[in-house]
Amino acid sequence: DPRFVLDVDNAPVVAEVVARLDGLPLAIELAAARLRVFPLQQLRRRLSPAVPLLTGGPVDQAARQQTLWDAIAWSDRLLGPADRALLRRLGVFQGGFTLEAAEAVAHGPPVTDVAAGIATLVEASLLGRPTEPDEARFAMLETIREYALEQLRAAGDDDEIGSRHTRFYAGLVERAEPELTGADQARWLECLQVEHANLQAALRRASQAGDTDLALLLAARLWRFWQLRGHFAAGRRWLEDLLAVEG
Repeated sequence: DPRFVLDVDNAPVVAEVVARLDGLPLAIELAAARLRVFPLQQLRRRLSPAVPLLTGGPVDQAARQQTLWDAIAWSDRLLGPADRALLRRLGVFQGGFTLEAAEAVAHGPPVTDVAAGIATLVEASLLGRPTEPDEARFAMLETIREYALEQLRAAGDDDEIGSRHTRFYAGLVERAEPELTGADQARWLECLQVEHANLQAALRRASQAGDTDLALLLAARLWRFWQLRGHFAAGRRWLEDLLAVEG
């Protein structure tokens, strides 16, 4: 809240909120984002049931992790049903994603407006703000992504959303392959480099699902990128492993 000023009256409340969050930077950021919605005193009251107050003695890693997990869950519970569904679906992305990718993978009831939902998640500090000057790219901290994936599995949507993710990146690679020998080679090489973590995830998912044909098609279309961008050894391992699959 740009109007917020720390003073002698509210400092004890701020200190209590920080203590309840065990001083964890991500948990503090998630709580601070809610000052746009709640006054500080109300924030403290709403936080109390969700996040344990850790007092006395050293705090072990498990307790710290639990505190952080509770903070994420608390922030998640303040979202509407559509934004909660969007958050858990976005957990399938690795290394960030574009709006185009998010709309292809995460759209569908109850998510009707992916762009608006992403704006809500950014404002809630559950997604990082894009910094690129051209196409916006959004990122999710790994701890939040793990939480989102757990919620996706609990909702029973992990197979469907994972399949959409694989199909989207298979389509991206299909568009990229002929461009890797054309005038736009440098732009497409950079695009695939930025999406490398998502491409690896799509390959793993297709392979683990037994869709060896799709995995081989992905690998075959990526070979030039792997060779030109220094991923030759990893690419060769993918091709060898897939070609060794029985049948």
